[in-house]
Amino acid sequence: REELEALEARAIAAAPADLISTTAHLWEGRSESWMCLSNGFEAQSARTTFGWGVEATLKEAETGKLPEGYAFEQAVHLSDRPSADALMAELDEALSLTRRTSACASGRYLMVLDARVVGRLLGALLGPMSGGALHERRSVFLGKLGEQVASPRFSLFDDPTIPRGLGSRSTDGDGLLP
Repeated sequence: REELEALEARAIAAAPADLISTTAHLWEGRSESWMCLSNGFEAQSARTTFGWGVEATLKEAETGKLPEGYAFEQAVHLSDRPSADALMAELDEALSLTRRTSACASGRYLMVLDARVVGRLLGALLGPMSGGALHERRSVFLGKLGEQVASPRFSLFDDPTIPRGLGSRSTDGDGLLP
């Protein structure tokens, strides 16, 4: 609780004069799982997560807009969680970007994605590539193994062996080793 209160106080102290509200978040978790398959395979795993974040809402006097910004970070090990300094810098950047937004004319534009939204977009696009979607034959990618399905400038790698990675694991859902 003390760490959370200190994070919120820091966000308030660093906030611009037009701050309406700020909220700080802190979480940690531990999970354990066991897998037993009909072929005799058995596995056990345990995982921890440590995260924190802060969000702020501002009020622009000229326009009445309520721009929001946020910064959230999570790690498998507490010592890997980014510092409060890094979190505050990320929040400051998010608020700065939000303030600079404005309407533009309709048209075709190059789309540049902020790193904070890429995961959500990729999650929606990659759902059909999941083992479950393929197994249940409800994927547009069924039968496309080895075929190009995206721009050649786009590369995506699933590497579950990255040490201390949020998506790292010792086996997949079928008990296969990475």
